[in-house]
Amino acid sequence: MMKQNSLHLRQTGRFKFFLFVLVGYIFSYVLINACFAQDKTPPNLQKWVAVTLIEGDFETITSFLKSSIEEEGLTIANHGNVADMLSRTKDAVEVKQLVYKQAIIYQFCSAKLGAQLFALYPLNIGACPLNIFAYELKTKPGIIHVGYRIPPITQSGSSAKIFQEINQLLARIVKRTAE
Repeated sequence: MMKQNSLHLRQTGRFKFFLFVLVGYIFSYVLINACFAQDKTPPNLQKWVAVTLIEGDFETITSFLKSSIEEEGLTIANHGNVADMLSRTKDAVEVKQLVYKQAIIYQFCSAKLGAQLFALYPLNIGACPLNIFAYELKTKPGIIHVGYRIPPITQSGSSAKIFQEINQLLARIVKRTAE
C-alpha cells in the first residue's frame, strides 16, 4: 500500500509541474502577443536601424540629405523611390493600403572604408553599398524619418573598428541633414 501512495504522489507532482509549465507558456504567449499587437513593433530585440525624425518638407529634407552625403566626399551610386515602386506594383502584389506618402533610399559606398573592409575579409562585401533612407508617412505628413541600417559593430576582430567608422559616418550624415 505504501508503494502505491508514493507512486501516486510522484505522478501528482509531475502533473502539477506539467500544468505549471503549460500555464506559464500560455501566459507568456498571451503577454507577448498583447505587447506586439499594441505597438506593431516587430519582435526583434536587437536594434538594427537608426532613425531621426525631422519636421519639414520631404523635398527639402532629401535635398539636405543628398548634400550631406556629398559633403563627405561620397557619390550617390543609386537611389530608389520606394513610394513610387509600391504605388506601381500594389495591384500585382495585392497591397490594399500604402503607408508612405513619399519614400526614397540613397545608396553609396566609401571607397576608403570599403577597401579596408574587403582587404580584411572578402565576405565584408555584403556590407556595401551603404544605404540611407528618408520617408514620410501618409498618416504623419510633415514628419520625415531619416535613417540607416546599423552596421554590425558588435562584430569582433579587425572589421569591427571599420564598421564603427561606417556607423559614425552614417550618423554624421543624418545629423548634418537634421541641423
